[in-house]
Amino acid sequence: MSNIKLPFVKMEGLSNSYIFVQADRVRKYNLPKIARHISSRDYGIGADGLITIAPDKSPFLIRIFNRDGSEAQMCGNGIRQAALYLKKYHFKNRTKFDIATGAGVFSTEILFSQNNQSRVLASIGAPDFTRDAVGLRGVRKLAFGIKLNYRGQEFIADCVSVGNPHAVIKVDNFDFPWVEIGRAFSNHKMFKDGVNVHFLKIDKPSRYAMRIFERGSGTTLGCGSGAAACLVVGVMRGWLNTKATAEMPGGNLQLHWDFDSGQIVQTGPANIICEGEYYI
Repeated sequence: MSNIKLPFVKMEGLSNSYIFVQADRVRKYNLPKIARHISSRDYGIGADGLITIAPDKSPFLIRIFNRDGSEAQMCGNGIRQAALYLKKYHFKNRTKFDIATGAGVFSTEILFSQNNQSRVLASIGAPDFTRDAVGLRGVRKLAFGIKLNYRGQEFIADCVSVGNPHAVIKVDNFDFPWVEIGRAFSNHKMFKDGVNVHFLKIDKPSRYAMRIFERGSGTTLGCGSGAAACLVVGVMRGWLNTKATAEMPGGNLQLHWDFDSGQIVQTGPANIICEGEYYI
């Protein structure tokens, strides 16, 4: 631990929390190591990960690091939080921001903002069901109907990339050891780089519930790109409408998969928790 102070902002959306720092402040440091330390709830600030942001020019580049230090290409909740960060600290009179990630550039619009809370619309791209996009080993071209086994019990996973890979498993309820199963499947040898695992329960065509196990972070209370993955799988399977509400332990997210453009649009919260300085 040194005496160098790193200004930070802790933010959350659907209880999916990230520590935001400006990219130019940490350019010379080992970012995976900082992400592991700053995200720790035992000896750091505590969060699901670290996001660096460059507010100097549009599109505004963010880099997303999971709690274990691995880098993610995309995060729906993180994109909405980035929009609020830019408005709050750099562009008070703007409401629209283009956010650049490892998975591409995504547009956002702040629909409501008061004090440290906001509601943000974000276009998070089009889904990709191909084997290569999901990182699936084997010869099949599409990543639907994958059979996964856990201690003799078979599960069917429909996999899709929404900037990062997701495996969606439909269930009737959550009264089973889904955390253990999610952990096992997230590191399954079938996936080259691991996968985010979601257990999907359909309430009705316009509403569904989820439980989440993210690669690199473990269980989280909300996942924007995961909610999008569940929506498109539900639509493709005939379970869901193209407009639906995702119900997660951290809150609700409204989503729309526009067939004409292929884009998935989500609307949900982004909030500031606290500001401070972290010693690195």
